[in-house]
Amino acid sequence: MLRLRILSAVIGAPIFVAMIWLGSGWFATAITVLVIIGLFEYYLPWPNKNIFPALWAGVAFGAVLPVMTILGYQAYVPALLAILVAITLIWQIFARRRVRAGVDAGVTVLGVLYAGLLPSFLISTRLMAHGREYLLVAVGAVWACDIAAYFFGRWLGRHKLAPDISPHKTIEGAIAGVVAAIGATAVGAAAGWLSWPQAIVLGALVGVLAQIGDLVASMLKREVGIKDYGTAIPGHGGILDRFDGLFFTAPFVFFLLKLLH
Repeated sequence: MLRLRILSAVIGAPIFVAMIWLGSGWFATAITVLVIIGLFEYYLPWPNKNIFPALWAGVAFGAVLPVMTILGYQAYVPALLAILVAITLIWQIFARRRVRAGVDAGVTVLGVLYAGLLPSFLISTRLMAHGREYLLVAVGAVWACDIAAYFFGRWLGRHKLAPDISPHKTIEGAIAGVVAAIGATAVGAAAGWLSWPQAIVLGALVGVLAQIGDLVASMLKREVGIKDYGTAIPGHGGILDRFDGLFFTAPFVFFLLKLLH
């Protein structure tokens, strides 16, 4: 499993970096594809718990969000989300069962926000001045955090971080992840893309939030009774398994960079 995990990363990481480097259009296309797959991964397991979200409405609205971002229509996102809420509730009126209409509607809206809205901020960051460099630093920090937390957790981990949600994660691994994230953003400072204070703040933010994002994904998977969201990425699971930390940190990174400039 570890070999397959490493092989997938060796193949997939350069492709993702190339999408960032080639331009905002290429990157937005890649994110939109990931969002669509991630939305299906999110919605499909819920019937395991007798919860039935509006699958196609959720996928459609969620997929539109990154497209609106790249086209410059971010100002219309609140209106789109308002329409989503209305349509989702109307959907429940005509659904075959209405016993848990609020739960079904809530899960539908959460999917659009979680797997559609959050990752769209990656595109917003790419569209910023120096967005390519910022995004490369942020992505590198998330990956460094994941790798360090995984290996140091296995090597030195003694104290469980959140045993009820993810029993293999440790406090020692989490600390190593934060340090590794700061180390990755320090490379961006050394390259002149960030100041040293900016790099430290960004690294700490990413190191903490990427791991929270991973715990959030684990929490949702436990609720629907699955181990992985899919098999789209061999050795890693689904799109939401591999990109959970990056998607979760995306809006925080965007707003932090806005505040720092």
